[in-house]
Amino acid sequence: MPATQATPDSAMTPVDFARNVRRSGSLLATLDSVRFYLLRLGVAHVPGVRTLLASRDLRIILYAALGVMLGATCSVLAPVWLFLWAPLILGVPHLLADLRYLVFDPLARARLGRADALGGMLLIGALISSTPAVGCSAVLAWVLLTPALRRGKPHVGRLVLTGVMCAAAIWLSLLHPIFTAYALVHAHNLVALWLFGAMFRYQRITWLMLGGAAVMTGAILLGVFDTLSDHRAALEALSYNLVPPALAQSWNPVYNARIVVAFVFVQGMHYTVWLRLVPEAARPREGVRGFASSARALKADMGALTLWATAGLGLGLIGYGLSTGAYAARGTYLQIAGFHAYLELAVLARWWCMKDARA
Repeated sequence: MPATQATPDSAMTPVDFARNVRRSGSLLATLDSVRFYLLRLGVAHVPGVRTLLASRDLRIILYAALGVMLGATCSVLAPVWLFLWAPLILGVPHLLADLRYLVFDPLARARLGRADALGGMLLIGALISSTPAVGCSAVLAWVLLTPALRRGKPHVGRLVLTGVMCAAAIWLSLLHPIFTAYALVHAHNLVALWLFGAMFRYQRITWLMLGGAAVMTGAILLGVFDTLSDHRAALEALSYNLVPPALAQSWNPVYNARIVVAFVFVQGMHYTVWLRLVPEAARPREGVRGFASSARALKADMGALTLWATAGLGLGLIGYGLSTGAYAARGTYLQIAGFHAYLELAVLARWWCMKDARA
């Protein structure tokens, strides 16, 4: 019986639970049995759980609040570990979600056409080259190709404005490639929030998360949590990944350390959006979904080959980090993931330029 149909008077005894686990066979089915048992206990003993299970909007609010609070706590207490290992553990699943809901999904927000081969080639170029001008050119190409996608006309004013902004970004990236690259490192974490609010019609939650992020980031940069972290030297060393070397050397090292903590916090919100909020908003049904059914839906959307490839890549990066060091493995991941920020920007810009865009 689906979890959303669980009732307080349908309690499962521990013996029944153990029997169901033995009969479940596969790992996912076992996890579903455990989850179903816990949900039944919650429905029976915790007020409001039944409403939460049946309401997508309430779950998204809960996930967003937990993402902000948990991300804030972990980024302050374990910033170095999260900086190194969060991309290795969560990075590949987040890239998979990126592709699934923007490109592969039948309701993909990218709305690809044949002409998009040019933008795709530029995104591949961004994967190979670290020059921001290549990625910004991919965004511009997707914007200029917007009229070819649908019979309806695009919003001309937005199309022109977005094209001018993309051209300015290309010009800036050619003049100051290092500065542009570092700016994109920080800004791309917020793109997912904007995309979620605009394309999935959750603007209020997005503004609440942005407000929470602004308050928390301000507190971090002002040094409110300095006494809680004893990783000052390690954070100062890592800051060269987030601040241009010339600035990092001229600033107070304490500020550089705070920038790393703030980045880790916002990065956690980025992962929350792609791994919890977007999947919840994009699912056609209101109720919760089990592990086995989630796996089947993922396979149907992406294909078995894509799943096996991404699983191998994710496990390979974790193994690489354990064997040779997380810092080197993180660098490898960033080289692989370099295209995805431009993909998010391109899809968001295209959506914004369409008059009849629908979530």
